[in-house]
Amino acid sequence: MAVPNRLQTLRNLRTANLDMAFASAFGTLVTGAFLVGLIKYLGGSDLWIGVLSAIPSVFGILQIPGAIWGRSKRSYKAFILPGGLLWRLFYLPFIAIPFLPVDATVKLSLAMFCALASAASTFLVNPIYNDWLAEMVPPESRGNFFSRRNAIATTVGGTTGILGGLLLDAFQRHGHYRAGFSTIFAVGSVCAGISFSFFLRMKDLERANPIRQSLAKGILAFAVPFRDNAYRPVLVFLAVATVGQGFAGSFYFAYGIESLGLPFSVLQLAGACQALGTVLSSRFWGFGSDKYGNKPMLAIAGLLLAINPI
Repeated sequence: MAVPNRLQTLRNLRTANLDMAFASAFGTLVTGAFLVGLIKYLGGSDLWIGVLSAIPSVFGILQIPGAIWGRSKRSYKAFILPGGLLWRLFYLPFIAIPFLPVDATVKLSLAMFCALASAASTFLVNPIYNDWLAEMVPPESRGNFFSRRNAIATTVGGTTGILGGLLLDAFQRHGHYRAGFSTIFAVGSVCAGISFSFFLRMKDLERANPIRQSLAKGILAFAVPFRDNAYRPVLVFLAVATVGQGFAGSFYFAYGIESLGLPFSVLQLAGACQALGTVLSSRFWGFGSDKYGNKPMLAIAGLLLAINPI
């Protein structure tokens, strides 16, 4: 496999950003407020919201065997492709779920199965996809690239959320709430298809030195950071930060829908404000990370996150 030149690499990265932009639109339309709204529409309790919101994240543990498995392959793209495709395909049933002539519990169970299968598919390949991108970006430019990429994803997600909220509110005003959810998920699936078409256009990269090891040895290798006294505080920080942000999770959306009676457009407008803040600050974070390192920028971001819930 030929090593891509600089121009080919730049084209690859632009295509990757287009893939990510439409994937962000897809993710916005099939998760978050729209998924919570569907659960509430089907009569699901807060337990269903917690399960459908939290359990897919638990599948993040699959990134460990996924990383071990993926590092043994020479082709990045060939390993990522099946998981990326299944991540998108498992949300197709959501288009039909509101209309299925079955009990609400069956609909909710089907939605949970599809969401879990989708999460498992993407978490298995996510580390290798990020590894692929990092391999194409020079180390001195990674902060700038990934901050810009994050800004694009956030902007697209925020804009898509508002448009989707306006569309769903319009369906609700005309008494077609069920059709509204189906349409939202259908539009999301179209975005998923466009995203995947850009992924297919990306040129593969060959891993220079595949690392082949057993799952048991790989898992033991992942235990090394836990034995590192200098790195252990980082793991504690990540654990506490993740629990702190995920504890309320999607219940903010449930509170807005059920208790405050807010329309979806208003709920998505809150997300757009977050997107605006991300975009406005992305150049600052990227420049600061490249110039001063990740730790000082993480300290600033961590402090801002800590006081935000107040």
